[in-house]
Amino acid sequence: MRLTKFTAAFAGVVLAGSLAACGDDESAPEPEVASDVEFEAGTTMAELAEAGSMTVGTKFDQPGFGLLGLEDTPEGFDVEVAKIIAGAMGIAPEDIEWKQASSDIREQVIEDGEVDMVITIWPELPGHLRAASLLTEPMVCLVREGHPLARAPMTLDDYRRARHLSSLEHVPGQGTIIDAQLAELGVSVHTAMHTQFLGMAPAILARTDLVFTTGRLLAEDFARQYPLAIVPFPAKIKPHRYRLVWPE
Repeated sequence: MRLTKFTAAFAGVVLAGSLAACGDDESAPEPEVASDVEFEAGTTMAELAEAGSMTVGTKFDQPGFGLLGLEDTPEGFDVEVAKIIAGAMGIAPEDIEWKQASSDIREQVIEDGEVDMVITIWPELPGHLRAASLLTEPMVCLVREGHPLARAPMTLDDYRRARHLSSLEHVPGQGTIIDAQLAELGVSVHTAMHTQFLGMAPAILARTDLVFTTGRLLAEDFARQYPLAIVPFPAKIKPHRYRLVWPE
């Protein structure tokens, strides 16, 4: 299998994977592990395939994407996508080492050689890193059921006046992703509460009138766990774009 065929596998990732991202009750089936793989000599993919193992950076505290399970193995969208990619290189799931890598250190762990690849929603990437798009999702707002902003179409002025919940995760040098996007719209908001642990966000929202802005996949996962309502973002805004990133 040559690199072009490997790249085409990303389309399958989007269809097969988005999937496991949203917390289905049934476990995702283990991906097929390819045999007789072939990549251009000297590339990262060729080196990983020859080694027969790889290290993947992922979050350990984000439900639906990368959450450390009871057996100390992460579960979620990022994890299932990484397994599919590894399988396309002939690497079995048991030969993947998982390393915790929050958004603020993902660039650093790649540059330091601590991981071979990550899945990220960084809006901008350094030129020395390579990336392949996996999927995009719209930005939405998440509030408790019965919230005043869930009863009628929310306007941008409503959004500005609301009290907001924010994650402490930052993109290196850019603040949070939503901060950067709001700045492009010329919008500033009152962040009434920050949480270091993203998994706590739905419980906080269910008991307050705070507004949380995130991608639809995570919002839908949270809304399955708690009595929450998903509200369209009240302005045109860039979607979340998930990309597989690896060093040149």
